[in-house]
Amino acid sequence: MNFAINYFMNKFIFLILTICTIACNNSSTDSGIGDSTSPRRDSVKQEPYYPIKEYIAGQIAYVDSTPLAIEQITYLDNKKTDSVIIDRNTFKKLAAEFLEPDLNVASIKPLYEENSYNDLTINTITFNYTTKNKTLELQQADVLLNPENNKVKTVIFRKNRTSGDTAISLNGLWTNNMNFQLNYSYLLKDGKGFTKQVKIIWDRPMPED
Repeated sequence: MNFAINYFMNKFIFLILTICTIACNNSSTDSGIGDSTSPRRDSVKQEPYYPIKEYIAGQIAYVDSTPLAIEQITYLDNKKTDSVIIDRNTFKKLAAEFLEPDLNVASIKPLYEENSYNDLTINTITFNYTTKNKTLELQQADVLLNPENNKVKTVIFRKNRTSGDTAISLNGLWTNNMNFQLNYSYLLKDGKGFTKQVKIIWDRPMPED
């Protein structure tokens, strides 16, 4: 399933409906009908956001179906500390960071705003999602598409959370069909901190015994 094509089709359909609504409203206004028929300012919220969750679920299914080794490389304060082959269940638990929250859930969608633009410097179409609510864990998500085929190149997110007395900043980066990484920044109660980076790579052949 091509999520990008479906998404752009939804964008096009919504645009047509919006134009029709505005045209009808202008006609009603000219004929003296009251403001009760004016389009709602929040009508744009009815438009679906890019289906990030469905895309990531498709990537997880792809990895689950391929005979590829999944390597986990861990760094602490930018120093490599471990490199192991992990099983599918471990992979799925780590990948789950990209699945939640689903921005298209009715109770969550109004809390985020979408902006899109074509970045010629890196040859991508970017869909950017942000919130003004500092209490939400997910603060930002970005989907970068290849403008030539509308396929996802990367997905990026930024989250803030706490664990006990520790503040944690988490940045995620998913590269289509290749790898993803989770970058943690920990700030302890005493003001000290450290960083941890976990890279998950699966675009390599299974090692021979």
